[in-house]
Amino acid sequence: MGLNKTKRAPPRAKTIAFFEPRCTGVTHLEVTAAIIDMFSKIFPEHSLVFYTEETHGGFTKKRTAAKFEQININPPQGPRNRWEWLKEVFWDFTMMRKIRNIKPEYIVCMGYTWEIVLFAKLFQRKQKIVFFFHSIEKEIKQNVPAYRPAWWFWRSLEWEIKAHVQMVFGESILREISKIRPALKFRSIDHPHIPCYDATVPINIVTSPPSKFAAISSANVMRDISILFVLEKKLGKMPENFELHSRAMVDGEGKIGDVKIPNDSKIKFITTPECLSPEGWDAYINMMDFCMFFYPQNSYLFTASGALLEALAHLKPVVALHNSYLDYVFNKMGDIGYLCDTVDEMAASIRKAVLGGGGGEHYNAQRQNIMNGLKLFSPEYLAGSMRSILSELDAPSGGSQQELF
Repeated sequence: MGLNKTKRAPPRAKTIAFFEPRCTGVTHLEVTAAIIDMFSKIFPEHSLVFYTEETHGGFTKKRTAAKFEQININPPQGPRNRWEWLKEVFWDFTMMRKIRNIKPEYIVCMGYTWEIVLFAKLFQRKQKIVFFFHSIEKEIKQNVPAYRPAWWFWRSLEWEIKAHVQMVFGESILREISKIRPALKFRSIDHPHIPCYDATVPINIVTSPPSKFAAISSANVMRDISILFVLEKKLGKMPENFELHSRAMVDGEGKIGDVKIPNDSKIKFITTPECLSPEGWDAYINMMDFCMFFYPQNSYLFTASGALLEALAHLKPVVALHNSYLDYVFNKMGDIGYLCDTVDEMAASIRKAVLGGGGGEHYNAQRQNIMNGLKLFSPEYLAGSMRSILSELDAPSGGSQQELF
């Protein structure tokens, strides 16, 4: 009789673990989906696991073709006292241990807390970890007193851990960081974004001038509204079909928060929350011709504008005030709208786009430039840069690591 041969279990697929410790619902949805999509192209044979709040993960699945296993978590709601903060710290600590225990090749932190970053730098120094910082301004500017726990995080950003990489979204952000804290160890890729159109289909040719302009940023809606009222006055008489829109939601009394809409204003506001769902928001932006941004000129020095890329992903040219990040994107993509120094210049640019003659010829050219330029922000294109950065993380894989916790 022959000996019974025990079948060996098939080798376990290597794993990429994604972790979103705080975002819920649609918050940071577009970049979350794009990052997962990018890693799926870098590691097509790896299994992907996403630790996330349930609705956030569900929306992400609808936004990306990448397949991943979703593990639902209940992120903390934000501490109101020291006891709740300690519970939050313990939650962060426990989640990082739990993810480490599945022995992933990489942990990709789509968001972060300073406790997570500090714990990883102290206790997971051999685990390959990628931290994506959506915004870094507060972290690099604050000079925390040495007796506070956050001081260790503030200093740890300068620690060079070979198995870790700290990412920001754009070279313009790296330049701003270097002006303040040149010792910080950051790398960058452009903010990845999945286009909301079929890139294989030519753009539809518009034969009439643009007429619908919408302010879509959620960064400071009340500021946008105040500027929008000023812009409306400066535009003066416009064609009958011209419309100004705002993403702000008006209540039944014609008020947004404590602001009463002037009776003579013709600005169109959102009236139903359905417009702000992912599907409703896509439909809303698709109705527009231009998207407007009123960011102060000293804003977006240390963060990318997801709203800007969302507009461009829908092939909508932009009218905006200058800032370093918008300048950076315009320099990469070419003529994709109008960058202005003042609200007066914005009004003049809008009048030129609507009344300048030539039908939709210039508008079509701007949209074609967007379609061409968006390739530079696509997960497919950025996968090459990200792969090169990851190749520098020469720590052993998750399966053979010895950690302190």
